[in-house]
Amino acid sequence: MIWAGRPALYLIIVAVIAGFLQSKIRKWWRYIHVFNYIAVTFGVIHGILIGAHLSTSLTLKIIYGILLVLTAISFILKRYQTYKKKSKSGKKQEINEV
Repeated sequence: MIWAGRPALYLIIVAVIAGFLQSKIRKWWRYIHVFNYIAVTFGVIHGILIGAHLSTSLTLKIIYGILLVLTAISFILKRYQTYKKKSKSGKKQEINEV
């Protein structure tokens, strides 16, 4: 299960390059930025499954767990904010049409 490390690295590289090119790829930057959530998840999976002392340390398991939970919360909050923003703009448009 070491397969998660290399894809995480590639996704991070893509995200860093996208960060540098943000002004030139403004339309696609937000979509590429979502890869960071996947990269963090893959990185944690890689860290847990890599073996040796890293996977047996209780402290690291707690850190990995906290990192996964914070990543999930961040992703959910971001999606919720986007949903609320779209629903508000839809309501404004309905009011303007009436």
